[in-house]
Amino acid sequence: MDTTVSLMYVNQMSLLLLFNQKKGTKSRKRFTSSIRYKLVRKAVRKFTQSYPEVHRDAVRKYTQSHPEVHTDAVWKYTQSHPEVHRDAVRKYTQSHLEVIREAVRKYTQRHPEVNRKTVKKYVSKNPHVARTKSNNYKEKVSEIRLLPWTSKHLSAFKCKPNVDHSMDEIVNLGPRLRCSRCRALKWKDETQGMCCSGGKVKLPNLEPYPEPLYSLLTHQDPLSEHFLSTIHDHREKDIRCGIYPGIKSELISPLQKSLHEHNKYIMDFKAAIDSVTKDQKEFEVVINAERKPFWGT
Repeated sequence: MDTTVSLMYVNQMSLLLLFNQKKGTKSRKRFTSSIRYKLVRKAVRKFTQSYPEVHRDAVRKYTQSHPEVHTDAVWKYTQSHPEVHRDAVRKYTQSHLEVIREAVRKYTQRHPEVNRKTVKKYVSKNPHVARTKSNNYKEKVSEIRLLPWTSKHLSAFKCKPNVDHSMDEIVNLGPRLRCSRCRALKWKDETQGMCCSGGKVKLPNLEPYPEPLYSLLTHQDPLSEHFLSTIHDHREKDIRCGIYPGIKSELISPLQKSLHEHNKYIMDFKAAIDSVTKDQKEFEVVINAERKPFWGT
C-alpha cells in the first residue's frame, strides 16, 4: 500500500515538473507567407548591396524581356512620388543635354501639332522671352551669313592676291537655273514659286510683231537698216519729219497705221474719244493707273 502511494506521488510530481517546464519554454513562431516575404526581401536587399553589378544586369535583362511591366512600374512610381521624378528628370537633363535635345527633336517631328501648341502657349505666357530669343536668333543668322565676308573685311586694302573676292558667296550668286514649269531664269537660292507660283500662273506665248514692224526688225524690208539706225527718231510723224529732214514719211505712215491697229492702249483711247458726241466741244479723257483694262484681267 505504501509502495503504491509512493509511486502515485512520484508520477504526479513528474507530471507537474513536466508541465512547468513546457510552460516556461518559448514557443516557436509559425512560418507564414508574410514572414517568408520579409525574409526574402531582406535577403534580396542584402544581396543587392553586396553585388550591385549583378543586380543591375538582372534588372536590365528583365526590363528588356518585360517592357510593359517596367513601363507600368515607372508610371505608378511617378504618380506616387512626383517630387522624386521631377528631381531625377532635372538631374538627368543637366548631365545629358545632348540626349534630351535629340529626344525633343524626335518628339517634335512625330508630334508637330503638340509642339506648336506648346510653343504658342509659352510665347503667350512669356512674350519678353520670345522677343529676346527671336532677336538673338536673327542676330545669329546675320552673323553666320556675314561670317565668310567678315574674314575678308578690308582685305583689298592689304594687297592680298590670294583672296578671291569675285567668287565669294555674298558677291557671286552662282549659275542661273531655269524653272521646270515656265522656263524662267532664276539664281540658285531664289525663293521657289516666285516666277510662276509653282505652275499656277501661265503667261500666254508672245505673238509675232505685226507688219511692217516684223519685217523691219528682222531685216526683211529694204528700209530695215534705215529704221534700226534711226529707231528713236521715228515718232510723231509730222513734227519729226519737219525737224529731221532725214526721216522718211513713207516709213512713218505704215508704222503709225500698224500702231493704231494693234496697240490696245491706243485702241482704248480712240474708243473713248469716239464715244464723245460731236456737239460736245470740250471734254477730258482720264487714264486711271490703278484700274486694269478688261483685256488685262
